[in-house]
Amino acid sequence: MFIAKMELLNICIFLITLSFTVKCGSASADSFGQEFIFSYLTPHSRNGKPYLLIAAQSSRDVTNVNITVPGKGFKRSYVVTPNDILNATLPGSVYPLNREALKYNASILIHSDGEISVHGVYGFVHSGSGVQAAGFLVMPTSMLGKEYIIPTYPPHPAHFAEFAITALHARTRVGIRVKAGEDIDLILQPYESYQIRKRLDLTGSIVVADQPVSVMSGVSCVQIPINYGNCEHIATHTPDVSSYGIQYVIGPFLYRRRGYVYRIITSQMETNLQINSEGGTPSYSQMDTGDFYEGDVDTLITIISDKPVMVVQFSKSRGTDSRGDPFMYIVSPITLFPSSVAFPVTVLPSRYAQQSYISVTILCDSSEALLLDAASPDWDDILVSGSDPSFCIHRKALPSGLHNITHISDDARFSVIVYGFCAYSSYGYVAARNGHISRQNWQINEEVAEHKERGIYNN
Repeated sequence: MFIAKMELLNICIFLITLSFTVKCGSASADSFGQEFIFSYLTPHSRNGKPYLLIAAQSSRDVTNVNITVPGKGFKRSYVVTPNDILNATLPGSVYPLNREALKYNASILIHSDGEISVHGVYGFVHSGSGVQAAGFLVMPTSMLGKEYIIPTYPPHPAHFAEFAITALHARTRVGIRVKAGEDIDLILQPYESYQIRKRLDLTGSIVVADQPVSVMSGVSCVQIPINYGNCEHIATHTPDVSSYGIQYVIGPFLYRRRGYVYRIITSQMETNLQINSEGGTPSYSQMDTGDFYEGDVDTLITIISDKPVMVVQFSKSRGTDSRGDPFMYIVSPITLFPSSVAFPVTVLPSRYAQQSYISVTILCDSSEALLLDAASPDWDDILVSGSDPSFCIHRKALPSGLHNITHISDDARFSVIVYGFCAYSSYGYVAARNGHISRQNWQINEEVAEHKERGIYNN
């Protein structure tokens, strides 16, 4: 019965896949915006300053950008020109203190008079062995929601899994169900944040609010796989449940020889999963709200589910193949692929040799018409799924700077992941993403009901 249900789902997925290439949309992804708010998590080390990578739409001659940290008295104004990246350094005081539960006021607020993209980067830590880095896409306030499930990973025994909620509106009521912990109800004022840190995996913790909030998730220092290789900070700006999907495609990072780890995190009871790997037999699983399925593979896989799920991909520690270190990012479902992507490629300030890469996922039938910086790219390699229709992941090394990927057809959709490695560090982030699937609210049903009873959440 379960497998028969998944076979029926495969037919539905096929129809969704065919339709997603002909949806019209704006030239830029939803992650371009004019207002952003988020807060950094407590890093492994406070030695270094965080910074932002900001790119503007090329249709404007100049874009004015204002960055403030209201709780720290920090305010800077910048002008961003087309085909350039603003590298804006922030004060180290935006890092919260090392406490297990902390309300603090160090959120970063960004306003602009034109559409921009924002990527956050943690300050690099120079050590005897190299540097540490973590990068993430910052989503605009238009993409924030009221229901979140937290993705983390088991921390190094001396460190913490962590997440933080930041309010934009007055008297925002927040309910938190900490995985393997207590329920917390609180009220946040504009630009206030509340961070939770535990020496355990917090994946599956749930956050609901009566107004949109910004949520960061990560680990202060992590080894992937557990207890293997170097420890590094990872973090991501977390999407709300309305941006979850039911079909995903992920593959290995270029020149990482020992594969990758992924997690599928569910938002509904009795969620049925099918994972297809190249050359392998499909695997099936059924899970409940906040549960996760973890895999460790070295091939391209496709994931389908009958209810919305979040998929997280992790880069492994250096000890697996002597290259790079952990990072995490939230995978975009195929129905939320953008149609045009402008993205920054950063540089790790390390004395070791380094290189940055991109992985572009697209329907194979549309692959030949991709353009990188207005030219047909010469890809380093291409991975092909065995599904029908087939997806391709195109991988290529890129220099630092601002790059653009477009398609000859305005209707084509694709995703872009940016990542880089040196001997003792790495970074990785999704270049851009779209927001909500049909603006439909995938409610975390039973958890929202409980918070409604306590007066926390209202539609």
